[in-house]
Formats: sequence, structure tokens, C-alpha cells
Amino acid sequence: MNIFMKRTFTLEDVREHYSDKRIEHIKGMLMTLEKVKSEYRLSKSFSKRLESACLMHDIGKKYEDIYCDHPFYRIMHGHLSAEMAKRIYKINDNDILLSIILQPSEGAPMSMLARFLYPLEFCEI
Repeated sequence: MNIFMKRTFTLEDVREHYSDKRIEHIKGMLMTLEKVKSEYRLSKSFSKRLESACLMHDIGKKYEDIYCDHPFYRIMHGHLSAEMAKRIYKINDNDILLSIILQPSEGAPMSMLARFLYPLEFCEI
């Protein structure tokens, strides 16, 4: 586990921030991650960090109604999700937080973690 990660998170830890539909989306991402871990020989540490990013990447979408009138609201949930991950779940791994921020926009420069998170969003099983 990364030295910045104090604990491993599960879907139950973040469930309160998601609708049933969004829970299915997260489950799909996690199942896809399980399949690609061995294919890409991802380390246990990297996999755990990516799993945390998967779990947290949409927690800000629950509050979309607050900022839906903003011209960039479709990408704002990444910033809100990262801030919530930092404040609520004490995530202080900048790579995880930046991956969450960049995920809706495929922004550059993307770290290796972000490069895996982005396609997991769309390739879920």
C-alpha cells in the first residue's frame, strides 16, 4: 500500500454518496479493474490506489444539482469528488486526487494512475 494511504476503502465506505445506478457503475469499474490487474501486471500498491480512485471518482456527482448551471458542470464533479475524498476520507495521495480531477476531462498531464482510471470509466463490465 502507498505510504500516503492510511487504509483500504470498500464500496460500503462510499455507498452513501451514490445512487443505486451509480453503485452498479462503480461495481462494473471494479470488476474491469480485477480483469486488467493481471493482464497489465499492476502491482498490489498501484492496484489499491487505483481501486480507491475508482471508488471515489464520482462521489461529487450526488451534488450536481448545486452546480448544474455552471458552464463546466460536467467536469466540475471531478474537482468536487477529489475535494470530498481529501476531506471526508483523508486521501492525501496527490496522484489519486489528480486522477479523480482529470478523469472527466482526460486532462493532461495524466499520470499512470489517471491513464488507467479514465478508460475504466467507459470500459466497465
